Amino acid sequence: MDELDLSDFFQTKDQANDCIIRLGTLSEKIYNTNFNLEKELTREFGIKKKDAFIKLLRDNNIDTKSNSVLKAFLNTVIEKAKNLPLLSLTVAFAPKEQTLKALSQWCLLNINKQALFDITVDPNLIAGAVVNFKGKSMDFSMRPHFDRIVEDVLKPQAEKQTEEKPAAKHLSGDNLSLGR
Repeated sequence: MDELDLSDFFQTKDQANDCIIRLGTLSEKIYNTNFNLEKELTREFGIKKKDAFIKLLRDNNIDTKSNSVLKAFLNTVIEKAKNLPLLSLTVAFAPKEQTLKALSQWCLLNINKQALFDITVDPNLIAGAVVNFKGKSMDFSMRPHFDRIVEDVLKPQAEKQTEEKPAAKHLSGDNLSLGR
């Protein structure tokens, strides 16, 4: 169960916190009379995520008829969600769900772990991303490249203008006429 893949349920820190709250609500209802797991999952998560959760239960051989086993599994999922590593990602735009899923899959393939994304939007990055993970920060944005290009282009022009610009002449009012 250490290898629980929860990427079908959340990719971001906020989504994980929401899922934890919903799983906690579900866990509290387990011992109620007339508890119907599928109905409660649908109410809390919707049909797609309910189906994914039922598959997760089946893949982990969880006896859904045993309330104590089900509650223990829900607590395990909650703890796993709370302890996932956090990857801070600053991007120039708010990523779509499809982009988040692709990033989540990339993490599973490349670091062999699910990570939660803490997304910050900063349009000043222009494009790319700034990634912070486990105390390391990498800037893959276009901002430094853009700043360097602007500096390379504008600095010589500014220097050229100051070199070519003659001293300002003082204008006298001798040849000034007002009106006709």
